[in-house]
Amino acid sequence: MGRGRKIKGTVSGRKLPPLVYGLKGIQDLFDVSKTTASRYKNTIIKDAVTQQGGKIVIDTAEALRLFGLKTADKLIQTADVLD
Repeated sequence: MGRGRKIKGTVSGRKLPPLVYGLKGIQDLFDVSKTTASRYKNTIIKDAVTQQGGKIVIDTAEALRLFGLKTADKLIQTADVLD
C-alpha cells in the first residue's frame, strides 16, 4: 500500500494510537516537518484538533480522514483541469 493509507488502524504498517499529542504527534503521524505540522494543525486537520489546557490533542482517525478528503479534493480538481 502507498504511504499514508489507513488500513485497519495502521498507516504504512504502523499501528496507530487513538490520539496523538502536540506538533510532535502530527509530525510523527504524517512524517512532516514542524512547520508543515503547524500548517496542518491550523488548516487541513483543524476539526480533529482540540486543546486541553496547554496540550494539543489530535484525534488520529479524524485527522487522517480529513487529510484524505483534502487529498481527494486536490485529485478531483487536478482531473477537472486536465479534462
